[in-house]
Amino acid sequence: MKDGSSIEASHTDGSIAFAAYIGVTASACTADITGGSITGVLMVNGEANISGGSFNYIINYGTLKMTGGTVNSSVGSCIRNQGTAELSNVRITESTVDGIGITNDGEASLTLGDGVNISAYIGVSKGDVSINGNVTIDAVKYGVNPSLVTLTGALRLYNPASHPICGASCSHDTPHSSV
Repeated sequence: MKDGSSIEASHTDGSIAFAAYIGVTASACTADITGGSITGVLMVNGEANISGGSFNYIINYGTLKMTGGTVNSSVGSCIRNQGTAELSNVRITESTVDGIGITNDGEASLTLGDGVNISAYIGVSKGDVSINGNVTIDAVKYGVNPSLVTLTGALRLYNPASHPICGASCSHDTPHSSV
C-alpha cells in the first residue's frame, strides 16, 4: 500500500469496522505499507512492515514493525498489541474522551523506539514495555498505568495526573534514566 491509497470501512451499528486483514494465521503473509490511509481496523495476523500512512485502529496478533505513520483513533484504543510490535517515529493520538494510546495484552512484546509520540487519556494501559530511545507520552490520566505496566528504559512524560514513577502529580520534561 502506497501514498494515495485509501481503504475505508464503516459500520452504522456501533460495531468495529474491519478494513484490512494481513494474514489469517501468524505465518500467513507479509505486507509492506509505505503510505496511504486505512479508516477502520487494520488486523495483523501475519507480518506488517509500516513506514508511513494514516491509520484509525491497529490490532496486532502477529509481528508489527512500524517505522513511521500516524494512528489516530476514535474507537477507544489506537493500537492493541497481542503479538510482537516494534514502533519508532510513530505518532499515536486518540480522539475519544478516555481513549488509550497502546494496550499491550498478555505475553505480547512491545518495544518503543526513537520518535514515538503518544498523546492520549492513558498512554500505555498494560503489559511489559521496553523503551529504546526518545519516547514522549502526553497523557491526561496516566502516561502508563502504574498498576498494570512494567517499563524498561527511559521515558518522557507530560501532564500525568498521577505520575507512575514518583506517584505525585507532576510533569517531567527530561527522561527518567531507569524505570
